[in-house]
Amino acid sequence: MIAGEEEEAVKVLNRLRREGTGNGSVTNKLVLQKLASAYSDIDDLKAAAGAYEELFNLDRRDFKTALEIVKVNIALSDYGKALKWAEEAIKTAEDNGETFASKGSVYYAAFQDCRDNFPTTDDKILAALAYKYFKLAEQEGYNRNKRDRIYLENNRDDLVFGKTDWFMLDEDVKRRGSISAKGSCYSWVTESIKKEPSWR
Repeated sequence: MIAGEEEEAVKVLNRLRREGTGNGSVTNKLVLQKLASAYSDIDDLKAAAGAYEELFNLDRRDFKTALEIVKVNIALSDYGKALKWAEEAIKTAEDNGETFASKGSVYYAAFQDCRDNFPTTDDKILAALAYKYFKLAEQEGYNRNKRDRIYLENNRDDLVFGKTDWFMLDEDVKRRGSISAKGSCYSWVTESIKKEPSWR
């Protein structure tokens, strides 16, 4: 679109949405899809997320819409909200690898955004979670994050929480059998890494 046309499209689509043009959810869905896309085009990502959320509420089985919400929230660096929507997508389509990849992408984007030059334990935990979900996605036949998974695998000792990192933990943490990220950048993370049998 030419500059200015996107803003005009947003105005028209919002008017159509308010007027409730059309009698069916198909028309409402189409208006919301176009509106979310137009908001994205003008970089109003919060409004795009809102339109996608409204669209998802029209059809809660549409995991592709949930995946769009994940992407928008990653772009906004709202990883907690992105994770919530990735989990919603997994619930909706648990046998679809793309849903697992979206959860891995949330963890990976946060890892890339928050990590130090020399990754901390928290950074490595996020990398391990991203790696886990990229592998699950591949097991379900979705390979678009393979490059990121291979990067983490090839740099596993430096970037991904593993046996050596477990060995270095305090004994009280080891007794719990799992560890989760605690840093302020990762306050939204609730998932933990469980001790693997080979870790002593």
